[in-house]
Amino acid sequence: MISPFLAFRPSRRQKHIAALREEARRCGLRVQIVPDATAEQNDRSPVAVRYLLPWAVTEEGQTDAGQWVLVRNYSRGQPSIWPDWRWFKNEAPGKLQQAVASGLSVLPEAVSGLAGDNQGLSIYWQERGGVEQVQIIAQALLTIRQAISELSQGLR
Repeated sequence: MISPFLAFRPSRRQKHIAALREEARRCGLRVQIVPDATAEQNDRSPVAVRYLLPWAVTEEGQTDAGQWVLVRNYSRGQPSIWPDWRWFKNEAPGKLQQAVASGLSVLPEAVSGLAGDNQGLSIYWQERGGVEQVQIIAQALLTIRQAISELSQGLR
């Protein structure tokens, strides 16, 4: 009579996703199920996984990095200076684009978008690869956040 209980065991893929998300949490990232980065306002059904690095709270207040989305291998949007990446809707302010570049080159191929908004920096990811991919993503987001923070402090 054990067989019905086997249906409750997580699959290998579910265990893998759980391990990735646990590593993300350890790295300071929040994992959210959200609409895809390219979803229009009227199509808000959750279909993407977003790994979010919140802005660091500083004495000076929150960083104003604007709201922007950079998507990989997408036909719509405005061209960017990086091959295979396009700005969708809003482009990061010019002064921040060097900061974006600081982490963009190391992101895994399965990352389909990079965004900045009032919550922080985030990537849209297909959750392929191992926990080392999460560590690379976390480091890239930390690098971008640090570069944006330094730029913001320099402008004050």
